[in-house]
Amino acid sequence: MDMVSRLSKYFDELVPYFPDLSWYGKKADLENIDDEGAILTYTDDISKADTHPHFITVTLTLYLTNQTEHTYDIARELGYYAVDESTIDEKYNVISAYQKKVVIM
Repeated sequence: MDMVSRLSKYFDELVPYFPDLSWYGKKADLENIDDEGAILTYTDDISKADTHPHFITVTLTLYLTNQTEHTYDIARELGYYAVDESTIDEKYNVISAYQKKVVIM
């Protein structure tokens, strides 16, 4: 089973908040830099004991562009925390990132 399959429940819990959510590296339908966007990505750290993998610590990172409506919900209900303060670029796009650590057995 690949990592994206193992993490599918975390992806699925975000879809009600961000229906156009996509995994990083997957083709997105953005046509304009000002469009709303939500991208989920991950990094992992395999923990071993006696040279055998026992669990994987995964850091999920959710990148949001022009999405400000559900940020309180993902922090309070889903356990994400803001990586940094939201920023506004020169085109007035709001950009933010949230993270959550999970353990995969």
